[in-house]
Amino acid sequence: MKTSIVLFATLIFCQLRAEWKMPLQDNSLQASSSFIVNQNLRFAVGRNYIYKSVNQGKTWRKDSLGLDITSKYVVSQSICFSGADNGYVLTILQDMVTYERSFVLYRTTDTGSSWTEVITDLQMKIDYKAKLLVSDQRIYICSLEAIAYSDTEGAHWQELTDLPEGSVQDFKISGDDLYLLCGENSQEFSLFISANDGRDWQLIHHFDDYKPEDNSDSFFSQMYYVIESDFQVRGNHIYIVFNIFVPSCGLAYQHTDIYHLEYGLHAWTAEKLQKLETKSWEPVNRILFISDDTAYASSGNSLFKTVDGGKTWFRTFDGLPYENGTFANLVMVNGRLMAYTEKGIAVVNEDGNKDINLHTGRMHNETDMLVFPNPSNRLCNFILPSTLEEFTLTITNAIGQTVFENRYSATSEFVVNTSDFAQGNYVYTIRSAAYNHSGSIIIP
Repeated sequence: MKTSIVLFATLIFCQLRAEWKMPLQDNSLQASSSFIVNQNLRFAVGRNYIYKSVNQGKTWRKDSLGLDITSKYVVSQSICFSGADNGYVLTILQDMVTYERSFVLYRTTDTGSSWTEVITDLQMKIDYKAKLLVSDQRIYICSLEAIAYSDTEGAHWQELTDLPEGSVQDFKISGDDLYLLCGENSQEFSLFISANDGRDWQLIHHFDDYKPEDNSDSFFSQMYYVIESDFQVRGNHIYIVFNIFVPSCGLAYQHTDIYHLEYGLHAWTAEKLQKLETKSWEPVNRILFISDDTAYASSGNSLFKTVDGGKTWFRTFDGLPYENGTFANLVMVNGRLMAYTEKGIAVVNEDGNKDINLHTGRMHNETDMLVFPNPSNRLCNFILPSTLEEFTLTITNAIGQTVFENRYSATSEFVVNTSDFAQGNYVYTIRSAAYNHSGSIIIP
């Protein structure tokens, strides 16, 4: 514990100042799911609305899905794309009176400009954990008891037969392979792989660490329950997260176990990594390895990082205001780590392969100019409110001398190398036919 405090305090002093970015301007929205198609194109879905951004999440267009939610409420939603044009939204609804669940599937074929409801023949039982996945040739809907698939039209569905025993805990697609995590009694889990569209499944690893010993009948024997799980496939590596609930003498505590599985010499090997100690009421909901050594994990309003392959973890960010939601997803886009909350706010790490520089501080709206980190002694990022066709950036020192000047075109983001600037205060000015702005930067 003392070591964690020292590491965290050291990191805080070393972190550079940065800024929050809010991709969804409606802060009251509960965004169930988000999807990044490419560097510029992003989508999110929340209740009865689809949000689309074409400028890296700085501004969003809001369209209604047309759901009838007068007598039903939204249980969950998921959004997926296959390419930039073809996308789907799955919404799980529950009747307020009868509690019966139903689903609605929407599709776009024009990059989200319009969405139409897909009339399907799917008869599979839908539960609260049902989610949508998309490959190049198929759409999948995964629930606790079954997995169904359709072609890209989404009208005609079939269930995968001969699934392994146990309830479906998670389902992933990686390349041509399908991965399936099944569980029994919250204490035993098995991970499977299928290389032929789910017709046959091969066992990768069986996890029975949480199963009570057969000869343990004592009332005081320790019990473990997995309350949540997630996994990531990265080439020949798989990383699995188990959030463990441990009742103990009238009290209870929680921790997170992480396993690393690696394929080599025609076999899989499994290694249990260091436990990740989080706040007792906040399990780890996402883990993202970006290299063999470096990974991030999200838990509540905190982010954790490892630089030694998961042997040790430290809290790299702690302080997201709870009114902004808790972290729900981690993605890496063009070297940027983006940590989304269910309210759509993205904390962005500008350099995912090095020490994390989180955008902390005030919220901004679409009319703000962002400059970060500031102070800066290396690379300084500039983000404009919108794309400008032609503009000039001029930076002057305290006595009015121009130390940097450059022309840009058709962009809203650029980076200036300030490593050769002398210490002091500088004024930057952006001039164009449609936009003029000045501000200051500090070189420590």
